[in-house]
Amino acid sequence: MPMNLNDAAPQMTFEVIPDGTFAKILLQVKPGGYSFKGCEQMDAGLFRTPKEEGGAVTMECEFTVLEGPYVHRKFIGYWTVSGGQLDDKGHSKGWGIAKSFIRAAIESNQGIRPDDMGPQAVATRQINGLKEIDNLWFYAKIDVEPGNEYTDQMTGATKQGFDKNKIGRIVTPDMPEYADLVAGEPVAAKPSGAKKIGAKKDGAAAAAPAGRSWGAPAAELPLGDKAVAAAAPAAEPANKPAWLRK
Repeated sequence: MPMNLNDAAPQMTFEVIPDGTFAKILLQVKPGGYSFKGCEQMDAGLFRTPKEEGGAVTMECEFTVLEGPYVHRKFIGYWTVSGGQLDDKGHSKGWGIAKSFIRAAIESNQGIRPDDMGPQAVATRQINGLKEIDNLWFYAKIDVEPGNEYTDQMTGATKQGFDKNKIGRIVTPDMPEYADLVAGEPVAAKPSGAKKIGAKKDGAAAAAPAGRSWGAPAAELPLGDKAVAAAAPAAEPANKPAWLRK
């Protein structure tokens, strides 16, 4: 029968965004249907089921480029929120890494310098749950992670997996690229440097999450690694993130 294909989505591409590209990024959380003990009620069902008992609980993040030559391009990242590899204090290493990313993303969005510990900045670095970072935009440098080698189950041959993009670093107001990105000026790419094809991923990048309640006291679960300040009016209530206020 006749079909109108004009409304079909363009075919997907496996080409990666060039290593070191700077861009404005939108973060959207893709619910995985899993909840862990101690997570906030608003975050119920937001996470991915651990691959093994005691393994890392992760949050699937879809990153979309909002401006520039790679506008609308997307890539996926997984941030650990609980469990996984622990440090010498018994805290999740992955959650510590993810928490730093979240803080930087909010600082990037709100124009807060990491060293700003004024009342407005401190108040802005408070969120009620991870659901609140859904639809948060920020500036970032995009890196390329080489695909890993794998064995083809059909032929037994060793093959090379696809390269993929990841967030290299989030650009905050203290960084030289920030002003140009805010102004919409082009920023020259800064490649991360050549990496061996098939090289194993850096364990730090894989981030393992921590099994603690987001509402726990700072002594047990310091949430000071989340930032949201800059252009937000000082009089705004602190119980709702600035990027969600209308």
